[in-house]
Amino acid sequence: MIPSKRYPKPNDLSTDEAWEEADKAARQEWENWEAMDTKALMAIRNNIQGRPTEAIQGKTTALDTWNALQVTYEGKGGMLIYHAISDIQRLQCESAAKTDDYINTFRKLLSQLSDLKAPLPDIYAIILFVIGAKKVYPTWAERHRADTINKIDDNYPATRAILDSLIEDLLDASKAKKANSNDSNNSKPAGGALAAAHNKGGNKGKKSKGSKCNNCGDPNAYHKPDDCFATNVEKRQA
Repeated sequence: MIPSKRYPKPNDLSTDEAWEEADKAARQEWENWEAMDTKALMAIRNNIQGRPTEAIQGKTTALDTWNALQVTYEGKGGMLIYHAISDIQRLQCESAAKTDDYINTFRKLLSQLSDLKAPLPDIYAIILFVIGAKKVYPTWAERHRADTINKIDDNYPATRAILDSLIEDLLDASKAKKANSNDSNNSKPAGGALAAAHNKGGNKGKKSKGSKCNNCGDPNAYHKPDDCFATNVEKRQA
């Protein structure tokens, strides 16, 4: 924690009564300290997000805020273990494109717990890994729930080798998913080509509509006005 002597705080003049009783020098000292503390507090708050914000709720000075963060994240190993387990429980694979990120983060959290001398049991790691991939790979997850997790017992104990095998299998599933997506995109005609093909097929066998002839009165005539029998004697006699 930051020693108080390195973060000197003048007499507290935050109340109206204390402010009225203070002399000009004391007021100036308080205003200078308050401005610097506000700036430091803003800098801390602007650089943290998510769970760490829970540790600084209710803290009104930069010193108290910084010390609270240190106690939470650089203090006892138990808190680090708590946060690592919470993170691995909530970890989810968000998309096929982020499968590598999911695997790397999962491995990192497992290593962190091992370094803290609190390794996650293999059976828990296997189950959490499958659950975390379920959103993007539901079929894969169901298959391993039934074929892998369901078979684990005293005769077929959970081991790190099983987890490693699941990780490799998920990587293969990710590659297959990406390949299928690329094949699907390549097989689709472009928007213009698709529309043209649709129009071409839709017009096949259809006869174009005629226009009204003012000579004979036919509303759907296919002859030109000059070729109309009503006015063209030569055409009519032919």
